[in-house]
Amino acid sequence: MLQNAERYVYHYTSSQTLTEHILPTGRLRFSRFETVNDPRESKEWAFNFIRYSSAHDAHVEEISESFNHHLKRDWRIGCFVSDTDEAVATPQRELQRHDVINAPYQRGHSRPAMWWHYGDKYRGACIVFDRMALDAAVRTAPNVSQQIFCDRVEYRNPSPITSPFGSAGVLDIDCESVREFGVDEAAKRHLKQHAKMLLFTKLRDWEPEREFRWAVSVDSDEDHFIDLGRSLVGIIIGDQFPQGRRCSVGDFARSNNVEIGYMTWQNGFPQPKPSHANIIDKIELR
Repeated sequence: MLQNAERYVYHYTSSQTLTEHILPTGRLRFSRFETVNDPRESKEWAFNFIRYSSAHDAHVEEISESFNHHLKRDWRIGCFVSDTDEAVATPQRELQRHDVINAPYQRGHSRPAMWWHYGDKYRGACIVFDRMALDAAVRTAPNVSQQIFCDRVEYRNPSPITSPFGSAGVLDIDCESVREFGVDEAAKRHLKQHAKMLLFTKLRDWEPEREFRWAVSVDSDEDHFIDLGRSLVGIIIGDQFPQGRRCSVGDFARSNNVEIGYMTWQNGFPQPKPSHANIIDKIELR
C-alpha cells in the first residue's frame, strides 16, 4: 500500500531492451527532445519575433532554426510514470472517505495502457525507481550542463489562435537579446524563463500517462545515459514476459539487491505479486 505519492517513478520497457541494454550496463538512455511522441514537442516550433529591426535581424529564419536546434536537439528527456494522490492508501485517507479500495488501479506500475503501449503488450517490464536517488543520478551524470529541470507534466489544449502555448511570450524571440548575447545564450535564457511551458506541457490526449520527466541540457551530441546505481529498486515483469529472458532478470536482482515481482490481472484488477530472484524463471505466467 503506497504511503507517499512522491516516492517512486516507473519506466516501462520491452524485455529485449531490459535484458540486452539496461540491466547489462546498469544505465538508462534519455531520449532527444525531438523524438518524443507528442507533436507539440517533436515538431519544429514557429516563433514570433519581437523588437525586430530589419537593419540587424535580416536572418530571422536562421535565428528560428538555431532556437529550434538548441531547444530540441541539445536536450535529453527521461520519461517516467508517476503515482498520484489517488494511489495513496492510508488510514487517514480512508477516514476522510477517500476511495482507497480502488487505489491499486492508480499505481504507476498497474497501468494496462502503459503495459500495452510501452511494455511491449505485457511482454515487457516496469522498472521501479526511487525518485530522489534517480534525481541524484541524473544530476551527476557525465556531460550534463548547468540546466536540469524535473517536474510532473501538465496537460492542456491551448488555443491555436490566441495563445498557442497557453502563456504569452513562450514563442516570442527577443531580437534585442539575440543581438546582446548571441543566439545560443539567448536560447538558453528563453528556455530557462519558459521551461515549464516548453518542456513540461503536453496535449491532453496524453493525460492518462501521468508523466514525470527530467529534462537535461547536455554538452555532447552522443546518446545520453544515466547510471542507475541504487535508484533502481524494483523490476516487475509482465504476465507474458518471455521465459528465456527471465534468468537474466533474476540474476541481476539477486546481484544488486533489487526487489522483483510479476504482474497478474484478476478480472482486470492489477495484482503485482512479489517473487524471489531464484524462482522467477520457473513461474508459469499467462
